[in-house]
Amino acid sequence: MMGYSKSVFQRIIRYGAKVIERLTLLTIPFVLWFMLSGQFRKSYEGRPQALDGGNLSVFKFKQPKVAVSTPEWVYWATGGGLLAVALGFVFLIRFKKYQEEMQRKKVAEEKAHLRLDVILSKLNIILPERKLLEALANGASHPDDILPLVESVEDFEGKVTEFKKTKPDAKVLKSIYNLRHKLGFDVNNKRANFISTQMLAGGIKLECQIPHPTKQVLFVSTILTVSENGILLKPPTVKKKPVNLKRYPHLVCRIRRGEEADYEFQLPILNQIFGKPNAIVLGHTNNIKKMFIRESERVKVDIFTTFYAMTEEKLNSLGTGVSITKSDIALESVNGQIVDMSVGGLKAEVEKLPKNFEEGDLLIFHIQGANLREDMKARVLKINPRGSEYDIHMQFFRTRELERLKIKKFIFRTQKQTQQTNTQSAPPSTEQSSMASKPKMSPDMPKASDSVSSNERNALLQ
Repeated sequence: MMGYSKSVFQRIIRYGAKVIERLTLLTIPFVLWFMLSGQFRKSYEGRPQALDGGNLSVFKFKQPKVAVSTPEWVYWATGGGLLAVALGFVFLIRFKKYQEEMQRKKVAEEKAHLRLDVILSKLNIILPERKLLEALANGASHPDDILPLVESVEDFEGKVTEFKKTKPDAKVLKSIYNLRHKLGFDVNNKRANFISTQMLAGGIKLECQIPHPTKQVLFVSTILTVSENGILLKPPTVKKKPVNLKRYPHLVCRIRRGEEADYEFQLPILNQIFGKPNAIVLGHTNNIKKMFIRESERVKVDIFTTFYAMTEEKLNSLGTGVSITKSDIALESVNGQIVDMSVGGLKAEVEKLPKNFEEGDLLIFHIQGANLREDMKARVLKINPRGSEYDIHMQFFRTRELERLKIKKFIFRTQKQTQQTNTQSAPPSTEQSSMASKPKMSPDMPKASDSVSSNERNALLQ
């Protein structure tokens, strides 16, 4: 009904414009005649008259003694009419522009609504979840208010933080968590910045460190479940019993997102549940530090190993483990020496290169002493010739959290052994020589009670 009335109104406007245009065309000749008819001509006295002489007075035009005067209201009416016509034209032009602008806005708004509907449909957002998006946008339903929440994790988390100040119930908080992951704002989506631990999900492994004052206790644990209020994490065990972590204020956790970077954050320990299930109750944080993989510290090592060359395309086509790959297909191998290593990569020295070997290819090898069950893979970043040998700079390829933790422990153990070797090889001072007869423990050495036993380390890695 509203559309019909609008169309009728538009037809009336167009008809009125045509009528005004025709009346204007008819008025123009009348105005020209009125201005050129001599109504404003003045008579001058005393000038010579051409027809006064002779008998030509018969041809003389005799003006009336009383001049014909136009009423004043005619001028006012004419001026008013012209002004009305001009204003009418201006109004029609402005009104037409206004209609065009409104039409453009209407088309743009329809496109925005259609775009929002398509995005929400692809994400399988149902009506209650759309209502929740409107609630997060302070009750607004316009696409300009909803689309930023769908396209930006920063805008979404900011609105969620404001909405939580209203203290919604547990059901609404659960819906917010599900909506976040439906929109793709999770830790596995590299297009979304990892800015909140609510982006974690169950099944993800975290590398955690207990803030012990004298020990460095690391363990890898699996997230049991994540809610909007907290995280349930599987605790480490010693002799098949969960370690009591309630006395510690927090855990320092780290996670790697693909080959992009490591992210480190502190999660407060809220509680610990014993029995079934055994779980640590952790809080959330938005204070997340991004640590690029290339910033890892390198440590000098001396490990002899055999490198097997392979391309990434060939590895993807096999779809099997490394051990099966090395036993089932023929791979060209070279012997070399690993000279330094970090959590992110390593450097090796080889006497020769495999055939058709280039940067970007993969090398498969075993790290002796790192307690790794499977061989490691690394991508070649750079090859530097050095005399008759070659220096190969590599980055670990598709490493798992447990493998990264074991490599980190191996590097830490190597550093510690190097420091102890340097201390023992240093010549004793005069004071130390005089006190050699007295068996006394160095204050820099850790006590037996402060050291981490091998059983405890193995239990923490389970």
